[in-house]
Amino acid sequence: MEPLPGRPPLDHPAVAQRNLSPATQEILDDIESIDWKVPTSHRDTSPVPTVGDAQPVAQPGRPPMSQKATDGSALMLAGSVLIVATGGAASLVLWASGQANPVVIGIVCAAPPAAFHSLKGLAKIFSRTGPRELHQTYNAPVHQINSTVTTHNRWWGRSSTNL
Repeated sequence: MEPLPGRPPLDHPAVAQRNLSPATQEILDDIESIDWKVPTSHRDTSPVPTVGDAQPVAQPGRPPMSQKATDGSALMLAGSVLIVATGGAASLVLWASGQANPVVIGIVCAAPPAAFHSLKGLAKIFSRTGPRELHQTYNAPVHQINSTVTTHNRWWGRSSTNL
């Protein structure tokens, strides 16, 4: 590696010797003497079968999940931290102001889950209703076409239609 123009080479004594305090030099020497090889936290030493139906060995930590499940789990954990922080701040403000009425706090805390469950029930009811089944009888040859048209409006107004 070539040094920059006007700079001494990296192996030059002026570069190698730094003007450091003895305490700083002692810390740097201690850091350089540390053995940084750290063993893994868990290793399964049982022999691995070449062919067989052995079950996988559970590792410590989070259980194995798909990438989508892992992303959802991390999102829920991050959201729960935000909710706890917001609720804790609101509770602290109510408690500090002396306006913490247990009935009002119970109503405020119970309203969102109750609303969610009622909307979930309504969505279930309306999702069951599909297109009506038609029974028609014809006395002549019939040509029937059933098609679904899906339009995607994406990419800055460009639309594509799938027939």
